[in-house]
Amino acid sequence: MRQRGITNVIVMGVHTNMCVLGRPFGIRQMVYQGQNAVLVRDLTDSMYSPRQEPFVNHFTGNDLVNEHVERHWCPTITSADILGGEPFRFPLDQRRHVVIVMAEDEYKTDETLPPLALKHLGKDFKISLVYTSAEDRNDIPGIDVLNNADVAI
Repeated sequence: MRQRGITNVIVMGVHTNMCVLGRPFGIRQMVYQGQNAVLVRDLTDSMYSPRQEPFVNHFTGNDLVNEHVERHWCPTITSADILGGEPFRFPLDQRRHVVIVMAEDEYKTDETLPPLALKHLGKDFKISLVYTSAEDRNDIPGIDVLNNADVAI
C-alpha cells in the first residue's frame, strides 16, 4: 500500500476480534504503520461464545468487539455509509436498540454506566454508547446513532 501511495483503508471480514484486528495485515498493524483505517462494522462478525463472560448473546458480543475497535484502534462505519440504504442486520438479531449518551465529567458515567448496562441490558438489547469529545463536552461525535434508537438514556 505504501508503494502505491494508499493511506486510507476500509476493512471488513470474518472474526473482527481475531483476523481483522490482529493479523499482520489487520487493523492494529495498519494503525501502527500510519494507515487511516476504518472498520465496516456491519460486514464483520466476531468469534464469541455466549457461554463465556460477559455471558451476552452473540450479537451483543459483536457489538462489544466493535466498541473495542472504536475506542482503541479506529473509527467504524456501516455498509450504508458506502452504499446507502440501511446497514446490514442479521435476521435473527431482533434486539431493541438502547443508546446511552454520556456527556458529563462529574460522576464518571463513562466508566460506570457501560458495565452496568451490559450486565443488566446486554442479553436482551443492542446497546450503543456515545461519549463526548475529551476536548469539548458539548461535542458529541456519533450522536446521530439516536436516529435509530428505540430508547435513549
